[in-house]
This record gives sequence, C-alpha cells and structure tokens, in this order.
Amino acid sequence: MTKIDEAKEYLQQVYKAKQVCLRCNADLEELRATSIMLIPLYKERTGFSNIKHDTSDFISKLEQQEEEMERLKLEWLNKRIEIKSFLNNINMSENIKNVLILRYVSLRKWEEIACSINCSFRWVHTLHSQGLSIVAKKIKN
Repeated sequence: MTKIDEAKEYLQQVYKAKQVCLRCNADLEELRATSIMLIPLYKERTGFSNIKHDTSDFISKLEQQEEEMERLKLEWLNKRIEIKSFLNNINMSENIKNVLILRYVSLRKWEEIACSINCSFRWVHTLHSQGLSIVAKKIKN
C-alpha cells in the first residue's frame, strides 16, 4: 500500500463511520417496525384475551440497538472532529484544505466541492491529489 493510499484510508474513516451508522440505523428501524407488527399478531392469536405476554426481551434488544446507535453517532462525530483537526493543523493552502475537508469531513461530492470553492472539476482533483501527498507526508512522521 502506498503512502497516498494510507492517507486516503485515514481520511476515509469518516465515511466508514457514517456507513456503519447508517447500517445500524437501518437495523433499528427494522426492529421498530417489527415491534409495531408484534402487537396485532399477539391480539389475533389471543383473541383479545387477558393473557399477558412478555415482550421484555424484545424491548431490551431494541434498547440495546438504540444505545449502539447513539454510540456509533458519537464515534462518527469524533472521527469528523479528529480528521478536521488533523487537516486544520497541517500547513497547506486554504484551497487544498477546503477540498480535503469538504470531501472527507463534510462528505461532499466532487461537483459540490467544485461549486463551493468556485473552480473546475479538474482543478478540484488536482488540489485533492496535492492534498493527499501532503497528508501522506504528515502521516509518515
């Protein structure tokens, strides 16, 4: 793996944290949807009788998933802060810094970055390459 690849992988930690967060959120939404379906199913089987049912295990799992989601959100936020702080502490041009922060912290698309800093798509990629080289040198140290 080249130093540029290592730099890119380091900066992409925010993306990875976001993806894990999104997967966890999807799991949480599925659990919530399932919990809504459990009540009608229970009523059908019991014929609205007074039989008590224990959903504490399911509720416990739902709470665990919600706690995990909060932990992952915090991890994502901490990664954003870490990467942004790292980039802000590197001596490089503001345009390069802006490209890297917009791409790896704000998770913007290339087209959005070009519009934000008012330059061409090709120039954004040039600045990005220069930025990765600078980050690679800093990671090496």
